[in-house]
Amino acid sequence: MRWLAAFIAFNFGLCALLLAVLWATTDLFSGHDVMSIHGWIAMGLGVVFTSGLGVGLMGLVFYSHRSHADDNVR
Repeated sequence: MRWLAAFIAFNFGLCALLLAVLWATTDLFSGHDVMSIHGWIAMGLGVVFTSGLGVGLMGLVFYSHRSHADDNVR
């Protein structure tokens, strides 16, 4: 049951961090040079694809480690 409390606290922290980042970015871009909807879409797609690339590469690292593919050099 302790893992559930840790899981909830971790997700609450992630949501708080996400809200802080969203608030900071909207506060930064709320000046005279407002970013268009196309800019927000491009930035969102860049974040999603970059995160996906990071998750995919880390998945390959974990798969390589668990399958012991790097153990046999010769």
